Amino acid sequence: MSDKAFGHILIQAALIILVLVLNACTSDLGTVATPTPEGGVEVDTIFREFYQNLGGNKILGLAISQAYPNGDYWEQYTVSGLMRYNRLAPSMQLVSLAPLGKKLNIQDKPLGVPQQDSVVVENGIIIYSKFVSRYKALQGARFVGKPLSQPRLETLDNGQTRVAQYFENLGFYTSAADPTDDVHMLAYGAWDCDVNCRYQAPTASMVSQQTVFSQPYLESLSRLGSDFIGQALSDYYRAPDGAIEQIYENFVVFAPPDNMRLINLRPLPELVGYPPRSLTYRIDATGLIFRPVDGDLGHNVAQVFEKYIAAHGSMLFSGPPTTEIFKEGKVYRQCFTAYCLDYDQSAPEALRVRPTPLGLRYLELFPPQGLVVKSLVPTDKDLLLVIGEESPMISSGEKQKINVKVLQTIDQMPVPNIESTLVLTLPESKRLTYTLNATDVKGDASMVINEIVAKNGTIIPYQVCLNTGSQPPVCKQESFLIWSNWNNP
Repeated sequence: MSDKAFGHILIQAALIILVLVLNACTSDLGTVATPTPEGGVEVDTIFREFYQNLGGNKILGLAISQAYPNGDYWEQYTVSGLMRYNRLAPSMQLVSLAPLGKKLNIQDKPLGVPQQDSVVVENGIIIYSKFVSRYKALQGARFVGKPLSQPRLETLDNGQTRVAQYFENLGFYTSAADPTDDVHMLAYGAWDCDVNCRYQAPTASMVSQQTVFSQPYLESLSRLGSDFIGQALSDYYRAPDGAIEQIYENFVVFAPPDNMRLINLRPLPELVGYPPRSLTYRIDATGLIFRPVDGDLGHNVAQVFEKYIAAHGSMLFSGPPTTEIFKEGKVYRQCFTAYCLDYDQSAPEALRVRPTPLGLRYLELFPPQGLVVKSLVPTDKDLLLVIGEESPMISSGEKQKINVKVLQTIDQMPVPNIESTLVLTLPESKRLTYTLNATDVKGDASMVINEIVAKNGTIIPYQVCLNTGSQPPVCKQESFLIWSNWNNP
């Protein structure tokens, strides 16, 4: 009797027991798919019961390879993983999922925190709350495997963002922009099988090997808005006081190890050079609100700052004011216990109030040992530059308008206050250079260029580069055509 035939006989009895065990885990997995979804390869009989009871197409995706022998194993790829049959294993472990996630070389350091009522922690890794139900339905480490990463905020090649988490056998993801999005499976199997399976996974499910910072506080901070918190500038680490700390562009977030949901902010202004100033009396003036700190003494807070604080966690999050309003360069600044706010009269109205980016200064003053940090200078990975001309063809002597739009790659939100340089290449390699105004609240800027005199059929290349200081600069190239020039063919 061949090994495979022997395996078919042995696995039948084991799978009867396995079906009963897995029934408890299918209630959260939705309707069980057929063993051979349309467009997929047939699921081998060795794996069919296992495939169905683990959720079929919804969890494991299409089968994308035939079953094949591999040493002591028979294996078959699906989009989400690799099913493995080991005839030498104990009866309840004959069929399993291979630990493809280990090939990603992702292993976040454990937080060293205990199990907590408000959060699921496995081996020092926080399971993102939206993933917990599916993780438990799949019996956790038994089928999903041990967690390899904290939750991660990832930007895909198409500009969309997702929250992803990597485990040994399977990976989960969900949209970062849509809170109603379901939990989906990362395409581990398609990634590992690669060209041998000739299957192209959807972009949203592709395995990412970009360098990103894991963010154990991602879920709590996302409620405050990415524009408020800013970019993560460091990985998480244990601070000298024992707290788990992470540095962001505008804040420094920490929590005690025994309650990771109890996030708080370091008194960043005082730590980086904006100590509390002397208390003062109430000023009765339009646009000011007096906040008492000690009896009749306190600070007068700008009403626009009060409104901003109320929309971003309230003063319970910011702490009381620690200074009066003061001038800092071209902005008016006021500091609170946890952060400072700037008011820029020249900015578009919706962006006049912004948090002061003090996180980089904290990173310079108190650099965590051995951590990778991120520059605040945006690169082509951070910004999406879109350019275009008003008309693809103009006649000689006609003006042309060049339009520019700048978006954040992470969430497709417009980026204001970005200046750019436009360079046109004319016949005989002559160049014209223009400086565009800064982008507006919609991330838009434009420039009307002077008349160009050239022959019919002349192509005018042009390039726009953002003046952000990044190396190499963020640039895009396009061109337009001189045509309909009857007097000068």
